[in-house]
Amino acid sequence: MKIDVEFIEHEVLGQRVVFALDRDNHDWYFETVRKKPFRNPVHYHLPKLRSVLGEEGFRYADFGANIGTTALFAAAMGVPTLAIEAGSVNYALLLEAQRANGFGALFRPVYVAASDRIGVAQFAENSAWGALSESGKQTSRVPTAPMAQILGMNGFEAAQVIKVDIEGAELQALSGFEAIAERAGAPDLIVESNEVACTRFGYTPQALWSRLMDLGYDVWLLGGRNLTRLTPEAVQTAVVEDVLATKRPAAFLSGPLGYTLADYDAGAARARLEGLSQSASDEKTQGFVSRQMALLGSARAA
Repeated sequence: MKIDVEFIEHEVLGQRVVFALDRDNHDWYFETVRKKPFRNPVHYHLPKLRSVLGEEGFRYADFGANIGTTALFAAAMGVPTLAIEAGSVNYALLLEAQRANGFGALFRPVYVAASDRIGVAQFAENSAWGALSESGKQTSRVPTAPMAQILGMNGFEAAQVIKVDIEGAELQALSGFEAIAERAGAPDLIVESNEVACTRFGYTPQALWSRLMDLGYDVWLLGGRNLTRLTPEAVQTAVVEDVLATKRPAAFLSGPLGYTLADYDAGAARARLEGLSQSASDEKTQGFVSRQMALLGSARAA
């Protein structure tokens, strides 16, 4: 399949970045990128952490790189970047963006899906929301491997920041991640916690957070420059949230990194879920609220 490639240039936090887009794709995601680049917690955390730790040896890995919203930005900063993408069209667009930006070996796209084992699986192509799946309008067979092995095979075991946004496969992709998490200077993980996608894969966001905690991480809910420490009993109050998993002390997060820290408030979480239940009319959101309210009730009963 030939892709009619369109190049769009944006300034992202002072960095010139050229994005490669599919000219024939006019969905919400691509139309937004045509106007302005998406912001992600990585855009704050990565340059802030690099300014503290220094440039030497600093690396970034992006699982679910899509068309490079954060990966291209990191490379534009001069950070060696591993961009892991399982969507064939998005992967091709990453290669085009690598060439257009002149990144060369600084920016390394890798065509693989993060999963729990080395193998081959069906991947449903769906623009920014492609996922491992047996169904979909357009599916293809893609190679798979756990995150830890992908990092090791590409020399990125010591990456300082890793973003993970793989539409529900996050938990299984952490299989064997002890090899990375137990290293000195364990990486910070910025992980999308998509409750509906987690449910499709048969687990809850809380199971994902618990896995990260078992790996020795503190898990914080990201809200701009605000961090809320999550507990095993915490509930999610929006369908999609981002969490920061880090082993860095709270004083480092609030000091050099400039975050405002807070403890989890179960009462406030209940109030947000109740408000969402009253305002949401779609079935997906109502199902999310019901599942999280049930977990909140279970925690109170315990």
